[in-house]
Amino acid sequence: MKSLMQPHFNRTVPCPLCNRPCTNPKLRDTLFFPEEIDPDKRVRRYQWVSTVCRTVHPPHYYFWHCPRCGYTDESSTFLSPPRTPSRFRWVLPHQGRDRTFDFLADFVFDRERDFDVALGLNYLAIHVQELLEPDSRDSGKLGRFYLRLAWAYRELDEDLSKIETPEFVQALTRFWPNAAVSEHEAIAQTIHYLETGYYHLSSYDSPLCEIDLFLLLGYLHARIGDRGPALREASRAMGRALELRTSLYQLLRFNEVDGGERFALEAKIRKAQSMIERVVDFKDSLKEASENAIPHAPPLVPSLA
Repeated sequence: MKSLMQPHFNRTVPCPLCNRPCTNPKLRDTLFFPEEIDPDKRVRRYQWVSTVCRTVHPPHYYFWHCPRCGYTDESSTFLSPPRTPSRFRWVLPHQGRDRTFDFLADFVFDRERDFDVALGLNYLAIHVQELLEPDSRDSGKLGRFYLRLAWAYRELDEDLSKIETPEFVQALTRFWPNAAVSEHEAIAQTIHYLETGYYHLSSYDSPLCEIDLFLLLGYLHARIGDRGPALREASRAMGRALELRTSLYQLLRFNEVDGGERFALEAKIRKAQSMIERVVDFKDSLKEASENAIPHAPPLVPSLA
């Protein structure tokens, strides 16, 4: 019974790259839930269900790692690997030849998950993705990875017990001179990859995803003091939200719908209106904020599903 109160357990699965078994700690998702979330989706505070459970910081367990070949990715990729042949097969020879790869793989090898190890895994996951040629990279995934890196540095800035950047990061820059080593730099890379992904990925085809992306980009620009681009993204979000509301009204007005379908459309219209109001609040806060202030961003966009 006591084992159920442990926050994680070891899970062994085949590595998506080398296919050899690798073991990583998997969190018991039922033991905690997000309590407070930042506008850019970073969970600021978690609520633990059990008071007798040893609490840990869930983001430290987001990335999984194969100690044999060094491949590092989201845990979901290890648990449900893609059926198509991996684009990373050629990454294997980089062991022993890529100093950044070797440095990070050595740093995280066989260590308990803490802030430094989680940060090292985050860097290693980014580096593995960026070993691919630019045209072959998953921009959406790299955007997520850099956003998590930005969250980590925000956490570092907020934690008074962590005064300096981890020593291993200072050593890392000898091999990776242009590595993002601050929240500002990580956000700049996040924006780059998210914008690239918007024009090349089909995952942003729905109006909801587009509005969510524009709001996220707007907040990130504001977070690093780029007020002009933040206003531009807010305007893009407003335009798309207005289009969505209009199209939903037209569906309701010019189509014969039964009671259940009408109820669903009306619910979507209310959500679209809520999005518009959030964008208005965001634009107003941007206009009122000083150049050095970070405006209040809207809450996360609700799902239309």
